[in-house]
Amino acid sequence: MYEQHFQCPVKFGARQNVLVFDKADVERRFVTHNPDLLAIVAPQLEAELTQKLAEKSLGEQVKGILKRLLAGQRPELETVAENCE
Repeated sequence: MYEQHFQCPVKFGARQNVLVFDKADVERRFVTHNPDLLAIVAPQLEAELTQKLAEKSLGEQVKGILKRLLAGQRPELETVAENCE
């Protein structure tokens, strides 16, 4: 039932719940907007992005932060500095 719904293999009994998207799926545009789903998924995505940025050089961190902040607003230097680890 789950494999038919999600159209992918589903495994039970794992140590943690994981939903993995193909890179091509992430690049596709959303047809609908689901605020409830976004509220569930967004914090985890932000946490993973923050972790990945922390592993990069300062220059790469700034680039990543700017890309994220440019989505819908004009970032200020102070905002970028607050987001750097």
